[in-house]
Amino acid sequence: MGYQSPSTVSVIKSMNKFDILRVQKTDGINFDVENKDVIAKLKVWDKKYGIEILGADYDWVHLTFNKDIIDVNAFATEVYDFCPDSVDQGVGELSELERIIREEKRLFLWWD
Repeated sequence: MGYQSPSTVSVIKSMNKFDILRVQKTDGINFDVENKDVIAKLKVWDKKYGIEILGADYDWVHLTFNKDIIDVNAFATEVYDFCPDSVDQGVGELSELERIIREEKRLFLWWD
């Protein structure tokens, strides 16, 4: 992800995919998004789109989708409302976020 070494890798044994978010205490606190809010939002997305969490830390989550997202424009807007930095300090344009979601079925949330 562009970070310099040394890096720390955490591996947990769990049957609950959201436990990594609890362990890493993932939040977007500078946007008033607490850990419980991140988990709640991802649970909703998991029910709709089937997500897999690839990695997480205190201020980011990288995930993929198992199902197609029919209204990518509406979903990208929802992502932007929840995590503006995914566009503003990430992919740069909402249209690029839409492309990544549609073509690559992945999402990188990052609260800076």
